[in-house]
Amino acid sequence: MLTEIKLENWKSFHNATLYIDPLTVLTGMNASGKSNILDALLFLQRSISSRDIYTAIQGDRDNNGIRGGIENIELWGQQQMPRLSVSVDSEEGITYRYLLYLTIERNNNGHHEARIYEETLSETRDDSNFTIFSVVSSINNALVRVSVAKPKGNNPNEYHDATQTYAYKWTMPTQETILKQLSQRTELSDRVSKAVKTVANTLQNVFILDPIPTNMRQYVRVSPYLTADGANAAGVIANLGNEEKIATEQLLTHYAQKLPEQELQNITVGLVGLGNNDAMFYCDENFVTNASQRIDARSMSDGTLRFLAILTAILTRPKGSLLVVEEIDNGIHPSRAKLLLQILYTEATQRQIDILVTTHNVAFLNELTEHYLPFVMYVHRNRENGYSEITPINELDNLPFLLGQGPLGAIVTHQKLR
Repeated sequence: MLTEIKLENWKSFHNATLYIDPLTVLTGMNASGKSNILDALLFLQRSISSRDIYTAIQGDRDNNGIRGGIENIELWGQQQMPRLSVSVDSEEGITYRYLLYLTIERNNNGHHEARIYEETLSETRDDSNFTIFSVVSSINNALVRVSVAKPKGNNPNEYHDATQTYAYKWTMPTQETILKQLSQRTELSDRVSKAVKTVANTLQNVFILDPIPTNMRQYVRVSPYLTADGANAAGVIANLGNEEKIATEQLLTHYAQKLPEQELQNITVGLVGLGNNDAMFYCDENFVTNASQRIDARSMSDGTLRFLAILTAILTRPKGSLLVVEEIDNGIHPSRAKLLLQILYTEATQRQIDILVTTHNVAFLNELTEHYLPFVMYVHRNRENGYSEITPINELDNLPFLLGQGPLGAIVTHQKLR
């Protein structure tokens, strides 16, 4: 599981750390830096899944670029190299630390280029630190030092303190991360392979969802992969095995029927086309006494479709994933804020995934009672230098006094956290 991300000289952040829990809530004023955190997570995910660093930042025909492009990922107003690092906890109790340090340069044509300046992966096991790999040079050829501990006898889980270091040297694709390259190699030791795959898989399983209801009002292809706009949510449900599909439809119905004034009933995914390769959401509306009407996604409200996309993501993400949703409560009536919060926390905990959301919604913030306060992060600007900072709400010295004046939503609305 991804447990923290540290941002140094990244956009509006000079030096800040975000700790990630089963449910993490980011709140703060507009332009405080919340979206810059999401951009960092998106970049790290793409550094493993994209062709190279350039594509990870600038995007391609299938993916939009990081906001602002290469020329705007450095600390704003400063020419300081951006550095991102993450901590990942494994099921075996090992903590991995991955660092990616970039340098931004101008080529002969004045265009900005991003290059890897430093890249390391280390582990902490039983209070001892061990370097898995480190990039010595990444100009054209990469000399990567991969340390391999020597097992004690026949037990692969016990290691001598002494380690052997092997140097791999190969021509490095212009901007491709070593983590990605090593994750595709087969000659590594079990320990190194485990570390590389754990971190690479964790970053690949960061999923940033921005549902666009308009894109959900059409038949979509059956697919195992949810798109970032949630457009093919029905196709993802349809791709499940029959028993899992039915169980998921029942959960969608259970939660979604509580949204409107009167119940939605029997939310299902119907298949059409040759080979049943296309899918769409259907449900029964019961807004008139003793009468119901069968409708499909083309007639559903924006709020309902957005809610279904979010639920689909939660119910289908693999164990250990991080699901990120910006403005989680868009399209959801304030009276349903408590329901949404309970769904996020309950399902994230049961399914062992993490959910990171941003919000400005007063009703949603008001539902963040004492139980949830440890998961709330306040993103704000330093008044002296203008850099973005992340402050855990429960670390504020005057929090008891503030909460005595009203719920969290009212406190944030009146900017009493500043």
